[in-house]
Amino acid sequence: MKFAKKFEVDKKEARITGLFHDIARDLKEPKIRSYAIKFGYEPDYYEKRNILLLHGAASCYILEEENIGNDRIYSAILKHTIAEKNMNSIEKLLYIMDFAEPKRKYPESKIAYDILSKNIDRALFYVLKTTLGYLLDENSIIHPKSIKLYNSMILEGGYNGKINY
Repeated sequence: MKFAKKFEVDKKEARITGLFHDIARDLKEPKIRSYAIKFGYEPDYYEKRNILLLHGAASCYILEEENIGNDRIYSAILKHTIAEKNMNSIEKLLYIMDFAEPKRKYPESKIAYDILSKNIDRALFYVLKTTLGYLLDENSIIHPKSIKLYNSMILEGGYNGKINY
């Protein structure tokens, strides 16, 4: 809630996305896939190979069934697992806060939180870069949408070279 006003995000929408974005995360894979499809989400090649990426869409289905949320909330929840170009403030905020939640134990979480207190786009870049590094270290697939976002931030966003956060 601390950052909702700062980045012109509706507080009620921020609260709903924060509370419910992972509501389907611990479901069994077949149920995650089924709920995502029932929500109308068509998994792509990469999501079919990493079903956990679909838990945002499955969470949206649960919320929709309970008449909770709206298109802005659903969009933010969908994008909290895969960052992509042209994200709006609520989408960026959820993506960042999912990584930078104060209860997280890793040091990068605090760094991201501190950067967010100054600049949402710098925080987005930091979280994206840190997440991509982790995925590379783990030999995990990286969704092309996230690679496109990273490249666009480098080429068009002025994030090339050394960044002073």
